[in-house]
Amino acid sequence: LAVGSTTAGGGGSYSVLFERFDLGAYTTSSIPGACLSLTAPVTLPTTSQDDGFTTLQPLGFPFSYFGGAVTQYSVTTNGFMQVYPVGGGVADNDYNNPTLLPDINPPNGVIAPFWDDLLQRAPGMSSIRVETQGTAPNRVLVVEWTNWRFYSATLESSVLTFQAHLLETSNAVEFHYCTMTADPDDQLGQISGGSATVGMEDLGATQGVTWSANTAGSIAPASGVRFLP
Repeated sequence: LAVGSTTAGGGGSYSVLFERFDLGAYTTSSIPGACLSLTAPVTLPTTSQDDGFTTLQPLGFPFSYFGGAVTQYSVTTNGFMQVYPVGGGVADNDYNNPTLLPDINPPNGVIAPFWDDLLQRAPGMSSIRVETQGTAPNRVLVVEWTNWRFYSATLESSVLTFQAHLLETSNAVEFHYCTMTADPDDQLGQISGGSATVGMEDLGATQGVTWSANTAGSIAPASGVRFLP
């Protein structure tokens, strides 16, 4: 964003000053799904398998998010993660996904590949797994929600596995949808985003990008979304 100002000078002349402010905007695009195989993942424990979250984890490489440096992250059971600046922050969770990002209500600093009310399928069957792949300066942090289901008892046979990728150097964020199996009673298209929010929000909840919100058909297996700063 360029903001200009004018200053009157002698003899009717004017000087013009332009300042550029980086709003941290992202270009979004649909991409083919490319879920990465995790060869040596770390499984992160959560405070609960329903509306739980992990402790803060080191991101592991320099990363800029909406124009600001972030160094840590946490992951929730409801299909989103949070990122934090130097000094950290407080992990949070909420099963009530907003219909538009940014949303001033916490949690903030959100990266949401599939923010919905999710639940583990059975003890030990669902997990949050993370792994950093590649070498500097092209590493990728992969966060995977493995074998989750919707909280609703009428959708208990649904199966959701999806990933968020944070890319070093380009500072891009990608969402990839691996296994997205619908329950036969899914009449609202929840498996394809009918009750989920997909998007990102900055740390202060002043900027955000909403790919979709409660929109059936907005995502599909073997599909992906890229957010490029």
